[in-house]
Amino acid sequence: MGTDQHDGDGPYLRRLARLAQDPHRETGRWHPRAMAEVIDAVGCVLRGASHPMVRRVAAGLAGQHDGHRPGGPFRGLVTPAGAPLDQAVLLDSLACHVDEFDSLHPASATVPAAVVVPTALVVAASLGASGPRLLDAVGYGYDVLTSVAQRFGAAGLYARSWWPTSTFGALGAAAAAGHLLALDDDALTHALGIAASAAGGLLSGDRFGEGHYLSAAQAAAYGAQAAWRAQAGMTASWTLLDAPASRAFGTPDDPAAAPRQGSVAECVVKWYPCARPLHGVIEGLVELRRAGFDLTALAEVEIAIHSHLLRFVTAESEVDGPTEAAASAVFAVCAAAVGRESDPGFFRAARATWPGRVPVVRLVASPDDAFTWDSRLSGRSATGQAFEVVGRPNTSEAPPRLREKFLTNATAGALSATEAAELLATLSNLTAVRDVATLLPPAS
Repeated sequence: MGTDQHDGDGPYLRRLARLAQDPHRETGRWHPRAMAEVIDAVGCVLRGASHPMVRRVAAGLAGQHDGHRPGGPFRGLVTPAGAPLDQAVLLDSLACHVDEFDSLHPASATVPAAVVVPTALVVAASLGASGPRLLDAVGYGYDVLTSVAQRFGAAGLYARSWWPTSTFGALGAAAAAGHLLALDDDALTHALGIAASAAGGLLSGDRFGEGHYLSAAQAAAYGAQAAWRAQAGMTASWTLLDAPASRAFGTPDDPAAAPRQGSVAECVVKWYPCARPLHGVIEGLVELRRAGFDLTALAEVEIAIHSHLLRFVTAESEVDGPTEAAASAVFAVCAAAVGRESDPGFFRAARATWPGRVPVVRLVASPDDAFTWDSRLSGRSATGQAFEVVGRPNTSEAPPRLREKFLTNATAGALSATEAAELLATLSNLTAVRDVATLLPPAS
């Protein structure tokens, strides 16, 4: 270790670690928003557990033996009977994001819920931590992940072939796990350094495939392990997120950059189970539908989105599976036309259901330079009726709609209506929960 890392504010990793112990940190202030994030993420995990990809990964892991189980076995929503730490976190994280239904932090272009909430839930349950402790860990993990992603370019990273959630997800997971383990400043800095050392998350140049979703889950699992390894005395460089990361990601090294707080309150719920760049598309089509436009008569649709977002979506009408369907503008158009835009089952079926001929859908780059998640749609129906509309993703919190989303996801998963309602009531009062392990299904 160089002595410079202890001078002044120190390296960025050090500042991230100290953020958890900041005496001015208003953790309780963010509990309501963190609670909403946990509710949404748990619902996504319960539904995602039945996804074909999650089942295949779980089946593959079931045959593995890991003799190094730090304090395990660990229980998660997908693994109530217990599993090694990395497997429990990986499966819950994968289930959370695989349907593209988890929340988003727009400013950092990350999906913190997918990596932070599953990690925090698994680790908190293993420690018998309280609900407030879980919420503190979630808020801290979100702040670390989003701060790092914004420091190195946020959505601008897409153009350089990086996916911020996968690239920096291990840091958010390590922060949440390290906070729950009550690591001191030095150990927590080492945990974040260990997590940073595994930064990856390349974006493909053609198709996502299932590896895209697995990469974020692997980042979460690695981050959780990083905290335990730091607790055991493992060390790492504290300067990885200074000059080394700046060179790697092509961004200036800003010694004055400060981690941000309260990012959990900046997240938005996703109301549609598809890639976020397609949400504006669906909102625009829903607006047309409400105005009386017959979407089933669409013949041609041109969709203009920001150039950075074109890396995440396609206009394919024939896809290999559910993950590709969730990234297809054709499937988003078809789902809105038949009124199933909120149904993960439509995208999982991977068939572009349409009453007649599937419309021609074209994706183009928006001429606007400023980054936006909005979409501009134009085209015509089979009868020649023209349309043009701007679709803006719905960012409203809408607690009743969130509760409805949770109950729909939970009952589509493994819970009965009564069990789902009881779990929702408990999650809605997390500040009174004394042991997070009671939230998990009983071990079978």
